[in-house]
Amino acid sequence: MKSFLQRFYPKFSAELPDADSVEGIMNIAVKNCRLNNISILKLIIKRFKITEANPLISEYEKEVKTACKFLKDFLSQNQPQHFLICETIQFTLGWEPEEHSLDDIRNLLEEAFKELNKRIIVRSIHRGNSIIIICYGPHHLLAALLLEAQDNLTVLMKEFSLIRLTIGHYTVYDKRIRYKVMNNECLAEEIKLADREEQELRTLLDYKEGSIFEQDKQLNIMKKRKGIVSE
Repeated sequence: MKSFLQRFYPKFSAELPDADSVEGIMNIAVKNCRLNNISILKLIIKRFKITEANPLISEYEKEVKTACKFLKDFLSQNQPQHFLICETIQFTLGWEPEEHSLDDIRNLLEEAFKELNKRIIVRSIHRGNSIIIICYGPHHLLAALLLEAQDNLTVLMKEFSLIRLTIGHYTVYDKRIRYKVMNNECLAEEIKLADREEQELRTLLDYKEGSIFEQDKQLNIMKKRKGIVSE
């Protein structure tokens, strides 16, 4: 059972060596399940053909389904409308699909939103020239999500090859626009430098022209004096 879990769930590798009984191994599996997602337990039951557990699993899932429906109805009746609205979060990453896994996406959300990542739901993943990950987050957390994402942009760019990030209607980061802005800033700096050099050159020319004028003036005075002396 240990080797089975290590093969299918590598993240358990650090905990499994300390489990010295079936009960210990199952405790690790249970701890990593969610209330509404016990796929780990179901996989173990199916793999090791623990048929007597099937009725318990079915009963549990039925109870969870009922509880979720009750909770959904309760929230829809008692929560303000804005608590039920979700914002779309879209990551565009320069990833090669075959080089990354769901764990990488979990790490991405943790780095982007820290503790708030638990409130984010991954909706879909699209593969092409880049990876696009579409998530949902609660509307009432919009401001907090924006601030967290902005604070962690450097990590997202360096470690996750972030190309673009939008939250709701806000563009938190766009590599193409940033590149264009940087180019415009460089061009503006070059123009500014050229203007400064031109001004320095004009000052130098003005100085030289003034110097030449002064020299001509002095030369004319000397000629006049020489003429007077000759007379």
